[in-house]
Amino acid sequence: MKNSRLVLLTIISLFLISCVSTIPGEKAVILQNLSTEYFNIAENYLAQKNYSKAIENYKLSLRSAKNENLNQTKYQLARAYALNKNFGEAEDIFYDLYQQEKTNTILAESLAYCYGKNGKLQDSINIYKELYTKTPYQEEIAKNYYLLLLETKEYDEAKIVLEKFKIDFPESKNISVLEENFKKATEVPKETETENKSDIKE
Repeated sequence: MKNSRLVLLTIISLFLISCVSTIPGEKAVILQNLSTEYFNIAENYLAQKNYSKAIENYKLSLRSAKNENLNQTKYQLARAYALNKNFGEAEDIFYDLYQQEKTNTILAESLAYCYGKNGKLQDSINIYKELYTKTPYQEEIAKNYYLLLLETKEYDEAKIVLEKFKIDFPESKNISVLEENFKKATEVPKETETENKSDIKE
């Protein structure tokens, strides 16, 4: 049923293209409607987890000369790219949007996530450090910042963040998991311990 609706929306879109009027005002309305139709098609594909088709239609919506929801469409396109594991493309769009609205926490976290997936861990940490400083009582931000610190072996800072986490979120179910993460990250492998002992001279 959903596929039939998408086919219908595509036919309507093609019909709108063929009917673009020479009257300026009417043409603008038709182009806006066309952009909206492509956006709606993309949203349906996204809901069905058909990310490649969603990407295709978000891009078609952006190409319309009258897209009045430009940033919203760009954001959804970046989300579709990320969900499709095209993190490079997602990063580029999130970066542009973040430069326009640096107080937007969602954009900051989205960009930091893409940085991490693209191996730019220090860039990701820099964003999360700023978020953590500005919003210290956001549990998810504190957790992600802590995990990035472990990933980059900044154990002293990670320990500080962990202790503060336990104070700020004493009832969090994440505490035991985060403590275990720290233990695993900092423990010395048994093979290394054995090698060290064998190096000790009597």
